[in-house]
Amino acid sequence: YNNKNNQVEYTPDLLSISNDGTKPILIELRGNATAAGVTNFQPVGNNLVTEVNTEANIMSQNGRLLYAFTLAGNQSESIDLSKLRIRIPPSLRLSISAKGTANQNQNVTAALVWYEDV
Repeated sequence: YNNKNNQVEYTPDLLSISNDGTKPILIELRGNATAAGVTNFQPVGNNLVTEVNTEANIMSQNGRLLYAFTLAGNQSESIDLSKLRIRIPPSLRLSISAKGTANQNQNVTAALVWYEDV
């Protein structure tokens, strides 16, 4: 990053999810899951090392499962991830995926707050 080796870890602190559909969804956080299809990583802001991709629409079940939960239809949830003490080193990619448990497409909105010590 900026012509230097990235040595910065980041910690996910808060995850907010909203399920706009009527059926339950499964939410998974995975380390180094494989994204299928188009990926387009974009910088989050100035002087931050984290990049975000919101275009991948298919995630593999590989990678390390870090956390999972279900969310009922038309429900929102905020999860305090800081209690889990997840640390993401530069060599690891964190993925958040939502899967409809009734095999149907649903609209899901997610927001992640994290800390990186730059």
